Amino acid sequence: MNPKPNRAWCWIVGFCLFLCAVPLPAAEAPASAGSIDPFAWPAITAENRPWSRWWWLGSAVDKPNLTQLLEAYREGGLGGVEICPIYGAKGYEERYIDYLSPKWVEMLAHTTAEAKRLGMGVDLTDGTGWPYGGPQVTPQDASSKLVLNQYSVAGGAAFDQALPKGTMQYVGAVSENGEHVDLTANVKDGRVQWKAPPLKWTIYAVLASGPAQKVKRAAPGGEGNVVDPFSIDARPITWHDSTKLWLTSTAIRLAHTFTIRSSITAQVGRRHSSQSSSVYAGMTSRRSCRRSSVKARTTPSPA
Repeated sequence: MNPKPNRAWCWIVGFCLFLCAVPLPAAEAPASAGSIDPFAWPAITAENRPWSRWWWLGSAVDKPNLTQLLEAYREGGLGGVEICPIYGAKGYEERYIDYLSPKWVEMLAHTTAEAKRLGMGVDLTDGTGWPYGGPQVTPQDASSKLVLNQYSVAGGAAFDQALPKGTMQYVGAVSENGEHVDLTANVKDGRVQWKAPPLKWTIYAVLASGPAQKVKRAAPGGEGNVVDPFSIDARPITWHDSTKLWLTSTAIRLAHTFTIRSSITAQVGRRHSSQSSSVYAGMTSRRSCRRSSVKARTTPSPA
């Protein structure tokens, strides 16, 4: 006769079977690397940090100090600098570097390379000092000013007057009754001649005079006229600095590449020459040994 099973054990076994049959909830998948928390603080980049203008006094800079200063600026929290070449300190003229010269471009290249290493940005002002200009701006493309001259003429009198230096814009006469007469066509060889009608007249002469301004606080190599900001013909002059900077930096890179390639070619040539000499010497030595061996075998022994 089989004993009755214990009810407690039956309940335990049944509950275990139930747990095995019921699927457990899947574990939450980890957040993908590409998911972005919209409430997370964005990564800080060089553009998010404050920048500062960096005066290059006389462009009297050198590579060790440029590196030291950039590291200090980065440690202080700056994200970048804006270089502005400007006049130098008196007593240090021997350290001045002319703007856009090969030496100056070399210092700029070192600055940008170090800034890239430190995760910083570098900006550059147009020209040196202010306003924009330099030795490339001719008097024809330079800024100018308007000069207004006023003359009084009695009615019936002959007017003959030399005008100041400048480019004539307009000459006209206004009577005391408000009548206007254009005298621009009366100007010849820098003089205006006119026979005034009755009544009292006032003559106005408007001329453009230039160059009107030089670059203020210009850095060494950047001195010259200020460009005319209203001249369309002078617009290509504003490309001068960037074009010269590109050409000079390209020339430096090409010269550096040529020097490296020349050095490599010379080393390969010397290595090839040394190997050729060694091979030739070995071949000559073996040929000499063969000739000596053949000669020794073909030479009869002495009696």
